Amino acid sequence: MKCTICKHGETRLDVVTVTLQRGEATVIIRGVPGEVCQNCGGHFLSEGVTREILAHADRAVEAGTEVEALSDFPDLTAEDIRACLAFAAERERMLMTVPS
Repeated sequence: MKCTICKHGETRLDVVTVTLQRGEATVIIRGVPGEVCQNCGGHFLSEGVTREILAHADRAVEAGTEVEALSDFPDLTAEDIRACLAFAAERERMLMTVPS
């Protein structure tokens, strides 16, 4: 399929990492199947996958799930991690959904 973001690349099925902001929480879901543009790297999720991801994110927030990233990156501060997550979440707001 032709990429609707860059209009030049072709997409192929791959797995992506989705970052969503839910209130004060940032939810990161890895291994999500989607179409990825070979030119710009933009990704598109089917309507069904998007529904599942949103429901999963809502359940994680309701359960109070929290990931401790600082132990993996001892040189970074909590503020550094929050800034990175905020940047990723903002980029993911550009997420486009392609109907299945």
